[in-house]
Amino acid sequence: MGYEIPLKLAWDELDRLGQEDCAVPFLGEDYLVRRGERAVREPTGQPAGEMEAVLILHYLIGMAGRVFSPSGSWISFKEAPAGVTFWPALEKSTIRPLAEALQKEGRELMELLQERRGWRRMEGGDMALEVEALPGIMVRVIFWEGDGELPPEATMLFDRALTQVYCTEDVAVLLMAVAQRTMAAGRAQIFSLRCISQNMRQVVIYPGEDGYFVAKVPSLPGCISQGKSKEAALANIKEAIKLYIDALREDNLAVPEENF
Repeated sequence: MGYEIPLKLAWDELDRLGQEDCAVPFLGEDYLVRRGERAVREPTGQPAGEMEAVLILHYLIGMAGRVFSPSGSWISFKEAPAGVTFWPALEKSTIRPLAEALQKEGRELMELLQERRGWRRMEGGDMALEVEALPGIMVRVIFWEGDGELPPEATMLFDRALTQVYCTEDVAVLLMAVAQRTMAAGRAQIFSLRCISQNMRQVVIYPGEDGYFVAKVPSLPGCISQGKSKEAALANIKEAIKLYIDALREDNLAVPEENF
């Protein structure tokens, strides 16, 4: 799917709206919108993927001066306007691979994801989770395990009011992004890193979309770095942890404790 034209049209509309530079939380991470540069950046400062950029820009356009107000009615994609038309493609590209991934390593994925900002486990099916995809916009993933006779099944739910912010195609892309993040958690590795004053910090490393490895520290919100290899990412996050803690101490702020 090409995003060049949707991105140009989105930036043109944000120019018309006079959108100011801002940070937008997306799937637990703060992305930076720079209208002057026509760029959406990851917390590391690297350019965001085109899919993430389109979703964030369309969110800003759809919300334009208002706050998301949930209806309280949870629906599946097929219940969205024209959702039945797009459903076969979404089921093949997103829902089936997600169900297969959860069948193989669902328990591990749930444990990893619930440690991330904005993600939590919930009751439903055999396993279920909920994520705040964008401010106030929740997406639920509900999974039923397969057996010798029945294949695994997954469904993704969202509030009906989302269709007032996004067109149906954008809803499909958002669900795809949530599914990809869920499955990517299975490729994450957890390290214990000895840092300042011999304290240990848990570091999560996972492949990024640009070929780099992303390193995050769950106990230090917003402490994130990357590298071309796992070793480089570990070295970079160790330095990032030092700078993070130094900044807190300079401002006489408490340093979060590690609880792993």
